[in-house]
Amino acid sequence: MKDRFSLHKYNSRILSSLQKVKDDDRGMSMVMAIVVLSFVGLLLSIIMYMSLYNFEMKSQQFKIQENYYSAEVAMDEIAAGLQKEASICFSDAYISIMQNYSESLTDKEKEESSKLVWQKYKTSLMSSLSTKDFTEFVTRSKASEPEPPYVQVTRSSEITEFEDFIRISGVKVTYTDETGDVSIIETDINIKCPDLGFNTKFSLPIVVGYALVADNSIEVTSGTTKISGVSVYAGRHDTGAAASQAGDDYSIKIDSGAGLEIVNCPYIVAGGDRKADAADPYNTVGGTIVTIGNGFFHVDHEDNSTSSSGVPSNVWARNIKVGDRDEKAFPASNGAYNLELLGNTYVKDDLTIGGRKTSVKLAGSYYGYGHSQDIDSSRSSSIIFNGTGVSADFSKIDSFELLGNAYIGISYLDDKKDNLPMGESMTSKAGQIAYLVPYECVGWYSYVDGGTTYYSPVLQRNPLPYADYYEYYTDYSAATGKTMLPVYYGATVRSLGSSLMDESSYGLNDKAYSTVINQDGWMYFYMDFGKSTATDPMKAAGDFFKAYYEANPQKMNRYLSAYVSDFKFPTGSDFIRLNLAGNILIPQMDSAGGVIKDENGYVSWQMVDDSYATSGQYSSIDTDIESEIYEKSYYTLCTNLSVNYEGLTGDEKDSVYQNLISQKNIEKLRSSTSKSGNYVVFKDEAGKDRVRVYYGDCNYSSDDDGLNMIITVGGDVNISTSFTGTIICDGKITMTGVSEIKNDPDALSSVFTLQDESTGLCVANLFTSGEDFSLLEKSDNADAMGDATFNTADLITYSGWKKY
Repeated sequence: MKDRFSLHKYNSRILSSLQKVKDDDRGMSMVMAIVVLSFVGLLLSIIMYMSLYNFEMKSQQFKIQENYYSAEVAMDEIAAGLQKEASICFSDAYISIMQNYSESLTDKEKEESSKLVWQKYKTSLMSSLSTKDFTEFVTRSKASEPEPPYVQVTRSSEITEFEDFIRISGVKVTYTDETGDVSIIETDINIKCPDLGFNTKFSLPIVVGYALVADNSIEVTSGTTKISGVSVYAGRHDTGAAASQAGDDYSIKIDSGAGLEIVNCPYIVAGGDRKADAADPYNTVGGTIVTIGNGFFHVDHEDNSTSSSGVPSNVWARNIKVGDRDEKAFPASNGAYNLELLGNTYVKDDLTIGGRKTSVKLAGSYYGYGHSQDIDSSRSSSIIFNGTGVSADFSKIDSFELLGNAYIGISYLDDKKDNLPMGESMTSKAGQIAYLVPYECVGWYSYVDGGTTYYSPVLQRNPLPYADYYEYYTDYSAATGKTMLPVYYGATVRSLGSSLMDESSYGLNDKAYSTVINQDGWMYFYMDFGKSTATDPMKAAGDFFKAYYEANPQKMNRYLSAYVSDFKFPTGSDFIRLNLAGNILIPQMDSAGGVIKDENGYVSWQMVDDSYATSGQYSSIDTDIESEIYEKSYYTLCTNLSVNYEGLTGDEKDSVYQNLISQKNIEKLRSSTSKSGNYVVFKDEAGKDRVRVYYGDCNYSSDDDGLNMIITVGGDVNISTSFTGTIICDGKITMTGVSEIKNDPDALSSVFTLQDESTGLCVANLFTSGEDFSLLEKSDNADAMGDATFNTADLITYSGWKKY
């Protein structure tokens, strides 16, 4: 009982103590604070850890993203580099084709030109990229940055051409950052052809391929001027009535002591104004190349300092005259030839060689394509040796065409008389003696007795003094009352052994002659086969000359030796083609190639026609059609500097200058505020003069770096220094002491977009083909072509993109 009481008492004390503790709250605030702080600290720790973890994750992600972006940037740099390459290749292709492109081309030719641009673009681009190191395009290459970060670029050598793009396979960019992390991109790159057709309103003027365009002739007065790799046009030297004087009717003139060398020039055109002519629908007035004294004109197809792979030069002219009516002509001032034509030569009328000891060399192809069904010397091509002591080397000609006949020129002595046809296509002045009426036939009279007509000679001389002839016609006629016959072809010609009337094929009658009185009062009688009744008067003339030469070989040899001192001609097997309308005389050669001489020491000649050469592949050519093609080509060159006759509209003016230059805009430009002195200037972004338009004369005496074009309005151009570019002159271009004239088509092509702010005109507007040309806004990555633009960024696409 006691124990139970004690236990109860003990429990009561414990409970009392617990109650006291419960009621006593001293120290609990501290405990709770510690607990709370611990919990908050734990939460903060968790939050900080999560924040740090998140930061580290984002940092790592940022680094990954930075690596990927850097590799992509490198690929973008490669794309930009390829854009530039594509732009350059396309510009080169476009410009090279546009140099020969104009709106005068047919639709088919335009389509072909477009195809040529695309193919040339792709070929050029593939060639450029085949060896290109794409590392050149990036800014952080391993070669330039040996420590990271850097880029490594590798590529396959495979470049595939498709119809409208090319593909570069396996271009790989590897980017390594400073920590060693690597990002890789691999793809195929496609480069498209720009979607840009030829502008219908404007194409680069054809003058891009020309260095000199003069409406009123080109003259070299001193020194030697060399023109290489670029075309030249010269119109007729128009001096009014004075143009008929000796040496003044020309398109290109080289004075004594001067020289003009042409090397690899596509077109050298001696042209003139177009004139309506019912008999000659392709008539051009002018077109003569003239050398005076010891001046020389050389045309070559190669630069002897380099190789023989040059492009043949093409010379187009109506006439070529060397030492024209100048007895002072003598060997060229450079010790070579007064005339040297080694490329392709197209002559509508004649090559006439005058002067003394003049020298000529022909090689390559010579086409004297002028011929006519009528007796017309102005449309009949031949070669005439009018000078004395002339040397001629034709040994390297492989194509030789003379579709006309020579004429004896008497119209300059008496404009009421026509020139007299000869039977030869190539002859010398010595050949004219064959066409003097045989002296046996001159100065007869006739009378009738018992119904029979009788003929008797009186004078029988040719030539004879005019006084004797006057006496014959007046005194003798009055005394006898008989009918005077200046010429009677029924007389027996001793050298022929018969009369000319006995040979019916000649078709000569007593009216078929012409008289010439020279300044000393001597009278000459010439046979006029233009009045022959033969079916083919020209053939009749040729037959007569052959008969005369066979009957008088020594006489002809002696006369020929006075005019032609040395003459070389190819053997028949050397010809690709030979087409001759009449006869030609060439020296007789022995088996060793030496010249055969007669017993008097004179060169013996032989007469040949086109049967001299083997027929070859050109025997079936229709020379009438060929001649008309050349006629049209020359006519068109004298219209708009092209050879596309079918492209003419019929609205063209008479002269090349009028057809090239916009008269309206060139006059509008006259009011420009950028006018300096007498010219308006177009400058580039660097402030350099690129184009000058002169209102009046231009004297160019010092090389102006960057100047690519000179245009004159109502003035001449005088050049006394070298020039690179194009000169377009409505007057005359005179060169004095000029060493070289050439062109830079790429630089020239870039000037057409230059603008004059005060008038709003650009250079293209000055040309008729660019009257409506307008500049579009250009962006940094857009290249202008004509009046259209293309964005180079659109040219590049990717295929098979992979990232690692």
